[in-house]
Amino acid sequence: MVEPLFCTIEHLSASVHKNFVLNIPNLDIPKNKFITILGENGAGKTTLLRAILGQIPKLGLIFFPGLGEIEKISAHDRAKIMSFLPAHDHCAFNFSIAEFLELGFPQGVYLGSEEKKQRIERVARELNIPYEALHKPIYSLSSGERKKIFLGRVMIGDADAFLLDEPYSYLDPFNTQELIEHLKKLVAGGKTILCVSHDLRAAYRHSDYVIGIKNGEVHGYGTAKNYLSPEVIKELFGIVAEIVVDHRGQNLLILNI
Repeated sequence: MVEPLFCTIEHLSASVHKNFVLNIPNLDIPKNKFITILGENGAGKTTLLRAILGQIPKLGLIFFPGLGEIEKISAHDRAKIMSFLPAHDHCAFNFSIAEFLELGFPQGVYLGSEEKKQRIERVARELNIPYEALHKPIYSLSSGERKKIFLGRVMIGDADAFLLDEPYSYLDPFNTQELIEHLKKLVAGGKTILCVSHDLRAAYRHSDYVIGIKNGEVHGYGTAKNYLSPEVIKELFGIVAEIVVDHRGQNLLILNI
């Protein structure tokens, strides 16, 4: 059975500061899946996200089924397709949490004040942000707590896909696990998650698919359990890993670092 595609990439070369740092002959990204992009710092992971978003110069084709090439899709329609969380998001003003979440509504999408309020409250509940905390200034929160708010702003527009650059950074283990479980619920509800991460264990345990990037090229691609072997981890990161079976019969990825 052929899986429906979020987008397809052909003969992609993408540049940052006029230097071509990404070369991908072809790559199909399925929709309604949790996909993690792995690779060393500088491998080209974020560049791939930004190319898909249409934010940087490129050669080649990035095609969205039913909509066309990224360059031909209006900003309004792009906002319906995908929303982006940068690795280092920030807020120029000390808005309240509710005010900051409201910034996530796409331009040109007109909702009544009550509908906006309900959606803000729903996203807050999904991220376990107490209702009474919505009035708090965003910079009264820790870096990890702000990370959840930044993700909430991405979610508020209800796009088909969320492109997330290192969403687990600054989060403690409990909040990381809580966030991952929420992302999995979004996928179960029909969303696509395309996530850059350095968390190999989380990628192995929770991703539907993993894309390995090395030196600006796709090293490999496949289901997390099939592709992310100790040999692949050694090639991508130069570290030793092993797969062990725990007392429940589940495979665990162990990193010997």
